Amino acid sequence: MVFLDGTFLSIRRGKTAKEPVYMALGIKPDGRREILGFWLFGAEGGSAGNREEVLKDLRRCRVQRVRIFISDDLPGLEEAEEALRNLRERWGGIYSKIVERWETKAYALLALLRHPKPIRRYLYTTNQLERLAKEVKRQSKVVEVFCGEEAVAKLLYLVLSHLDEAWGARRLRGFAEIQTGSYHADQTY
Repeated sequence: MVFLDGTFLSIRRGKTAKEPVYMALGIKPDGRREILGFWLFGAEGGSAGNREEVLKDLRRCRVQRVRIFISDDLPGLEEAEEALRNLRERWGGIYSKIVERWETKAYALLALLRHPKPIRRYLYTTNQLERLAKEVKRQSKVVEVFCGEEAVAKLLYLVLSHLDEAWGARRLRGFAEIQTGSYHADQTY
């Protein structure tokens, strides 16, 4: 699993502005977390091109296979929105209630249901990454405004390296029973 999300930090580049910092957190098949990276894109941080660059960078580094991406409103990861639009156009007039349910809930639920029950609680929110962002903000609170991108990068590297070491030593609950084979594939739904 890969969690993608961002937080905002104040950076001075001539003038002070809150700029997005993207972070990626992975959960390995054995349940250990790994911080995969962080990215600073300046004021234009929310563009689709930058999100695409994050995904390409993850691929270049060491992420080989991702079963599911978990994020808050990152468009462009899949073509799901287009498929839902086609569903609405074709069947919305006849089955309006069903199409409405698909549009509001089903996409996330379908991705969730393809995974074993013991690990689903990690999939339906970005809480894992929000905890990471909260810790970054707590550690950077004393700085208030960074004097530039290099200062942010140094602090992020130190904080995230420390957290990666601590988090990577423990496995999340639910993964052990999947790894030991005490959980069967037919129990996914």
